[in-house]
Amino acid sequence: MSWVEGVVGLTIEKQILAQCLNTEFYKKASDVVDKEMFANGVGTVFDTIAFAHDKYGKDLTTEMLLQLHRDRFPSMPDSSRESIELVIKELAQNVLLIHILLSHIHRKLRYK
Repeated sequence: MSWVEGVVGLTIEKQILAQCLNTEFYKKASDVVDKEMFANGVGTVFDTIAFAHDKYGKDLTTEMLLQLHRDRFPSMPDSSRESIELVIKELAQNVLLIHILLSHIHRKLRYK
């Protein structure tokens, strides 16, 4: 699969969550996006992102998010935890794919 196919195949949920790891994007989106917009427990990921930005005020890595999520939701059932943690781990790939796409677009625009 090419990086373009990877970006096109991302769910909107994962695209939003991946971008919300960035402090500036989160600040702009936090008035519009909330945890109720995410299905199947994924709202807890957004809740953790919001908590981290409010507390630390800096960009987040997926590793930081994973640890913070475990700390914030210690009693989450294992089956739910596994699926949520898979979503968090996939965000790292989403961030990379979106970064590649934006870099590609920037290069194309610069050389026009």
